[in-house]
Amino acid sequence: MSRLSSHSTKTLSLSQLAPLYLYPQYLTISGEPLGNLGYAIKLWMVNQKGEAVFGNGLAELLEEIDNHHSILEAANHLEMSYRYALHRLTLAEERLGEPLVTRVRGGAKGGGSSQVTNFGKNLVKLYRNAQVELSKVIEKMP
Repeated sequence: MSRLSSHSTKTLSLSQLAPLYLYPQYLTISGEPLGNLGYAIKLWMVNQKGEAVFGNGLAELLEEIDNHHSILEAANHLEMSYRYALHRLTLAEERLGEPLVTRVRGGAKGGGSSQVTNFGKNLVKLYRNAQVELSKVIEKMP
């Protein structure tokens, strides 16, 4: 498995990244046009056991937690339940053996907060860079 360098990449919108879609104007087989046919590729990271650990949904969740400093606010923004968001985080952290988010529990009046760990931020960056590199490969496909 190759490592991506930490060089900066162009910024793409989420709609361009997840999943990666490419609809060439003229996709053909033996010179015959295939209309609106194109490629769609989903990318995810797996652990040594081959278990899916990290994909676009978790990347989006971590990006939203980083923006809002709250799992609840991030989940609401992504239109998912808090329970599902917490499940996704917990499962990924168990499979990775590393925390993605540090959580500070609030009291009866709230006040809790969540912070994406450096490991979590680096994982998002690695994943987004891989998406950009993969999109370059897709653009070269016939």
